[in-house]
Amino acid sequence: MESSSESPQTQQNTPAAASAAKVVDFCSDCHQPPAPTSFSKSDWPREVYRGYRFQIDLGRKDLESPPVDETVQYFVNLAPETLAPPDPIPFPATDNPRFQQAKVLVPALNGASLSFICWQKYRSDETGQVVFSDMMGGTVRSWIPGSADFRLLCETPHPAGQEWCDLDADGITDVVISDLGSFQPADDDAGEIIWLRQDQNGIFEKSIVAQGLGRVSESRAADFDGDGLLDLVVAEFGWIKTGRIALYLQRLSENGERTFEHMILDDRHGTIRVPPLDLDGNGLMDFVALVSQEHEAVDAFLNLGNNHFERHPLWTPKEPAFGSSGMQPADLDNDGDTDFLVSNGDMFDSFSIKPYHGLRWLENHGDLKYEEHTLLTMPGVHGIATGDLDNDGDTDIVASAFFPHGLLAEMTASQRNAVISAIWLEQTTPGHFLPHLIENGHASHACAALADFDSDGDLDIVLGNFASTVSKSGSPFVIYENVSQTPAAQNR
Repeated sequence: MESSSESPQTQQNTPAAASAAKVVDFCSDCHQPPAPTSFSKSDWPREVYRGYRFQIDLGRKDLESPPVDETVQYFVNLAPETLAPPDPIPFPATDNPRFQQAKVLVPALNGASLSFICWQKYRSDETGQVVFSDMMGGTVRSWIPGSADFRLLCETPHPAGQEWCDLDADGITDVVISDLGSFQPADDDAGEIIWLRQDQNGIFEKSIVAQGLGRVSESRAADFDGDGLLDLVVAEFGWIKTGRIALYLQRLSENGERTFEHMILDDRHGTIRVPPLDLDGNGLMDFVALVSQEHEAVDAFLNLGNNHFERHPLWTPKEPAFGSSGMQPADLDNDGDTDFLVSNGDMFDSFSIKPYHGLRWLENHGDLKYEEHTLLTMPGVHGIATGDLDNDGDTDIVASAFFPHGLLAEMTASQRNAVISAIWLEQTTPGHFLPHLIENGHASHACAALADFDSDGDLDIVLGNFASTVSKSGSPFVIYENVSQTPAAQNR
């Protein structure tokens, strides 16, 4: 990293820098104060002006802000000329590839931009299917491996998360779709929660749980009030002025009509994930929220009963530009409790490669105490999935990268080919992971899932394509087949 100091001549021709105390006090009112080393000298003016614009957009008139040019100069004076490159991923010098691109032909769906993908059986006696949300095309579709075309489940403007559950308790699995309402970030009220109710014939009927929301990224089902009905906890990402975490409690009238009564649990914008689980073992369903934007936090919401929840911070990275992109609960060290895998690789604010993007394991030590372990650095990491990939009885990890297409377009062919776009991490001993390369040069995978697609007894990988730029065939996803029949450790 080059020296962050400027020459006396440069400083004479620039505005005076605001004092550190003023900047820290100003920034700390809304979020963690950023480190000057988070961006390069050339990037800081844009970031400071954006922050001041957000203050205006939010209508904050209670803050005593330093002059914007002085704040810019404070950060520029202390910033590096360029950010340090990310640490290289320590792949084995020689490796036996466990995953190879499957030869099965996936139909084309040109221009598809997948925001979510999963493997789902509609009924217990049916074949599993790939189900995906096409955020740009405005559809939710499914595909049975080997079939010639996709099945359209519904049309909705900008679908994101899916939650497969029996929401009406009729013994048939339904799906709840979270719709962003806009493709680009915006403070609109077009977000929706959509319920696709499946009938006895496998037909899905679309109904609206809630509309007029900010951009809805995820809805998760659980019985939060103990009445035997599934409720929904909703991550309303929003943008600047909109966004919150809400609980939609299902109500059943005497005539059998189902409605949802909502309550606001948190008014911060930027929530991405809200997986439900009983964290404290008291029999009441809690949930954990991954909140991004400037808040950047993993928070537990503990259910105190009577629809009261208490927020309990579990982990907060010391960087408001951390770029959180995903979170998944999993017992990563197989010790019988729930840890969390967190990815931070969001480049869509600064459009630059960050040396602190990567995967982190929040190890559960009990009593709501979690220890952070950085597993590896990986620019643009978005898609994450966990499962036993080598059939040795422990939990492994898959991660994929998603770069802005504008950033990829600025790279040379050799630079693009050097980008790691998919890896798997083999757990060799409890809590220790060895990375293996799956794919490089195609950083357009915003989502990932695991399933035994070929029914041969091991887990395969599916990576969702965003705008299908990584597939010459125009397929919306790519499948990597698990080709080894024995644990990877036995192959070396």
